[in-house]
Amino acid sequence: MVDHVGRQKVAQIVQPPLVVGVVDREGVQALSTRKLGKALGVEAMTLYYYVPNKDAVLDGLVELVFSRVAVEPAGEWRAWVRAFAVSVREQLLRHPGLMPVVAIRPVATPGGLRTVERAAGALVEAVAAGLGTPADHQDRFEFALDALLNGLAPRRP
Repeated sequence: MVDHVGRQKVAQIVQPPLVVGVVDREGVQALSTRKLGKALGVEAMTLYYYVPNKDAVLDGLVELVFSRVAVEPAGEWRAWVRAFAVSVREQLLRHPGLMPVVAIRPVATPGGLRTVERAAGALVEAVAAGLGTPADHQDRFEFALDALLNGLAPRRP
């Protein structure tokens, strides 16, 4: 049985900032309720009192990354998009173990969605203001498709 102090400790560790520590040290593949429970000195099942499942913990990690992006849409769109991308990159460099989680999980929590919605709204405004031409979009599509199929290795003539 977990005492009051134990409950506080469990409640703290399942908060995303503290789970990030485990991911930073051991990688996301090592993140399990059993490992978190062991680190807390409690049974893994005790964690389910605080979070419904491991997916909820992973969603919290994605939200943590995106909620720390402090760039607000303002000014010229190119500068804003670059600042946004740099801010996301800084968060991922701070916690590289989160990259696999952020790359494959959808943003599904309110805090993360607010950030993504801000970015999407700014891009919609940029498109309305004349972001690129149809030819630009075709070139980007072809580059992305080529990168997906062949990787980003230098092309040989």
